[in-house]
Amino acid sequence: MLTEQTIPTPIAPQLRLTPAADLFAQRGRRLRQLAATHTLGPWLSWFAELCAAQQLAFERQAGSRSDDANGETTPSAPPSIPPARIAEIRSRLIPFLPTQAPPGVTRYPRFAIDITPSELTARLERNRLIARGEAIGAGRELEDLLIAASMQVAWSVDARQTATSNASAANAATCPHCGSVAVGSIILAGEGRAGLRYQECCLCATRWNSVRARCTLCDSGSVVQYLSLEGEYPAVAAETCDQCHAYTKLFFQSRDIQVDPTADDLATLALDVLVGEQGYARAAPNLLLCEGEAA
Repeated sequence: MLTEQTIPTPIAPQLRLTPAADLFAQRGRRLRQLAATHTLGPWLSWFAELCAAQQLAFERQAGSRSDDANGETTPSAPPSIPPARIAEIRSRLIPFLPTQAPPGVTRYPRFAIDITPSELTARLERNRLIARGEAIGAGRELEDLLIAASMQVAWSVDARQTATSNASAANAATCPHCGSVAVGSIILAGEGRAGLRYQECCLCATRWNSVRARCTLCDSGSVVQYLSLEGEYPAVAAETCDQCHAYTKLFFQSRDIQVDPTADDLATLALDVLVGEQGYARAAPNLLLCEGEAA
């Protein structure tokens, strides 16, 4: 059952927040916490292990990153990360991947340490299009997920180490650092920032401020509603728009300080089903989802 919610107006914000140095460790902890009481616990636990591998790769990249991209960036001219760097991160993730396939995946490939340049290029381009909201994730395989996880590591390291103009961050439709779309919006808690809304990039985890009570997809504010699962996961709501007939998710720190947009999105796919049944289309990609998983 869905319940409607109202959203108050926040105070003036800082425009852009860079991802935390322990981003993937935090996400992994959240996934393990959610898995403990979730019907899809083994599936969420698999992703927690993947996040642990991402954190190790993140720390190595942060400590040894060459100047692949530097200077100020804008969404129209995002920095370029060489495919060789993605391939390197991918090869470092493989030894730390869970030994069993995630539940619901019938075939678990034996990942080769090396990947051909043509396959890498094709999968990188596919994931870029998904991250930018220009393609849907249908038909993705576990290799696509591994490439996406590697891209998240590379871009989040870059987001922490590359300056981005704050001027481009105010109510932007896409990430001011890499130009990707948001996995959802997080509503912050705490002194001096309670009620502030930030969209979180599905790729680099940069957060940028957006005003409340308006659709982040079409900018409409008059027909936005907030729906959630009654009695379940109170920290997560769907923001639906009757103008564009789409929705994204909101994640409330005031209801659970440990909420993580990527992790809690995976844990609330039931909300996607119910909101979809009401005629709204999901507009936010989660790069850790493969077609048919956890259905």
